Amino acid sequence: MTHPLEIKAPATLPAGKAVVSILPHYAASVLLMCQCLASFSVSTLSAEEIATCCVDLEERVRILTSSVPNSRHLEIEISGQLHRSVLFWSDGAEKNSYIVDPTSGGSFFSFAGDTDLNEQWEAGFLLEIDTTSNKSDELSQNGASSAMAINLGSAKFFFSRSELGSVSLGKQTEAHDHITEFDLSGTDDFAGPAVSDWNGDFLLRHSPARRNLASQFTWAVFGADDIGDGAEASVIRLDTPDERKVQASFSWGMGGVSAVALRFAESLGDFDVMGGAAFAYYADDARSPCRDDDDDLAGCGTLGGSLSVKHKPSAISFTAAYGLTVIKPSDAPGQSYWSYGKLARAWPLLRLGPTTTYAEYFHGVRNIPIELDELAVGAGGTGDVEAVTNVIGIGVMQNLEDFEIDFYLALRRYEIEAEVHGVSTAAILGQ
Repeated sequence: MTHPLEIKAPATLPAGKAVVSILPHYAASVLLMCQCLASFSVSTLSAEEIATCCVDLEERVRILTSSVPNSRHLEIEISGQLHRSVLFWSDGAEKNSYIVDPTSGGSFFSFAGDTDLNEQWEAGFLLEIDTTSNKSDELSQNGASSAMAINLGSAKFFFSRSELGSVSLGKQTEAHDHITEFDLSGTDDFAGPAVSDWNGDFLLRHSPARRNLASQFTWAVFGADDIGDGAEASVIRLDTPDERKVQASFSWGMGGVSAVALRFAESLGDFDVMGGAAFAYYADDARSPCRDDDDDLAGCGTLGGSLSVKHKPSAISFTAAYGLTVIKPSDAPGQSYWSYGKLARAWPLLRLGPTTTYAEYFHGVRNIPIELDELAVGAGGTGDVEAVTNVIGIGVMQNLEDFEIDFYLALRRYEIEAEVHGVSTAAILGQ
């Protein structure tokens, strides 16, 4: 059966040529994640009859359905993931700890089903329910909790043919979703290039000496890590067969977003290699990654991709990813981009499962216009901000193979420097 190939799984401001060093942001996270798969069949036979007669129930069902004209055998799989974490953070003036559902790969359960329509065609569906409480990118210094929410993740149906590929319709991953997240280290459920997943709503501070927060400006507003990657949206998606070494995908839908992507996976001797690249164009402003301080800008084109290589004998892996704007709206001040790298190794320290250590680095540049009156300087007009984000992280993950459970401890240091044109340094710093 052919399916779309999907990879599944938390600053401050100045101007007038002024450079301000943003207070480092530290975060650590400890997680228990459980991922389980289950399938079931329902039988009206007694336990004794099952023991004596129905040794191979699936084979009997296959024979029965093949003997009944126009019968359909629908297989349904129930799966899910529990991902909870304790987030410790400090911005130099304040620190706290929250129990969160990490945005990078939260808790969910799903129902997937498929059936043969005839000898060539299959049809199926995927329904995914997200169960989130305290999403890590929705908390901040002023908001230590959020309501428990049951949200619809994927809700799609598809038709597929082995030699042609598949077409799917509904809420699902766009063609470029997860294109920057190829990672053979196994640590991508909590540590990847989407660095604002940990602290996206946290407010920036001007400096360690000043306790005041920088208005509504957050790490996500000045970060660039949302460029190049997609999301779950209501789209139509076409995929070539995933049995091939290279798979092509196209999607179009919600928010006027069109995307085309190429993915590949290969084993070359002692190395496993996987990666991909995608281009996306945002015709409307509803979901565009090109933005000013509080609005998205239409007419934005992005390029994103990632590559991960693993040396199987040593269990050492290297991952690189990038994202950049290749088409920007006329009112955007400059290009925005980011790059990311991770070096990891799985160690056979315990018989329970591999122990993986890693180090990561993120560098991003965001160019956005801002409204000067929102900086409380009593002046109209706009200023242009170039915000540079640097993130350094290290971590360790312990896998329990027999139970499909991972524990991890991860640490990140966040820092932003912002250069703003159009207003004086004193006005920006409130001096």
